[in-house]
Amino acid sequence: MHTLTGQRAAVTQVSFLAKDKLLAVAFEDRSVTIWDAQSGRRVRVLAESSSAWPSPMATSRRGLIMATPGLESRLLIWDFGHAQRFATQRRMLARHLATLNGTPDEPTAQAALGSWYALRGKWDWAAELLTAARKGGAVISDLSLARALRSQGKLDEARAALDRAAAASEAPELYLRLLGQALDRDRAVGLPVEGTRAL
Repeated sequence: MHTLTGQRAAVTQVSFLAKDKLLAVAFEDRSVTIWDAQSGRRVRVLAESSSAWPSPMATSRRGLIMATPGLESRLLIWDFGHAQRFATQRRMLARHLATLNGTPDEPTAQAALGSWYALRGKWDWAAELLTAARKGGAVISDLSLARALRSQGKLDEARAALDRAAAASEAPELYLRLLGQALDRDRAVGLPVEGTRAL
């Protein structure tokens, strides 16, 4: 058993994250602190909090995504699975690059490299590789493809990919709905290709 210390405000909410490896604690002073559940070590104090709300938070079913209120009526999404996906994809990257050197059109390797570029925010390369992989029959992340296509201003294609991601339950329903609303707003105002940010 651990006693978590270092905060002066009263606790308002507690939630386990990342398959119970982390503990998120919201405090009355509107801060949220992440703790290592096993060691009791404080991992991080989340930077932005709202002055209007007492830091309520919502977590995904698997505990890998958390939402908290931010300043200026923003909703902040914290992705605790990002580092794990990065490490897993990095280990496999050399094998997929070697495959593509010998067979440039190999769909599974294209999908893996496209996912790597999406994770790194290289949306143009991610869109090209993920689209080619999908056409070649590989299973891809339609959520990553939607984000990549949006960054290129291909909003109708991005919406179709996001709809496929929702049908496959690729992320929590609320998260997908919020992304869909943002994408629909973009489509309504006709965002230009240049300067568009990924979902």
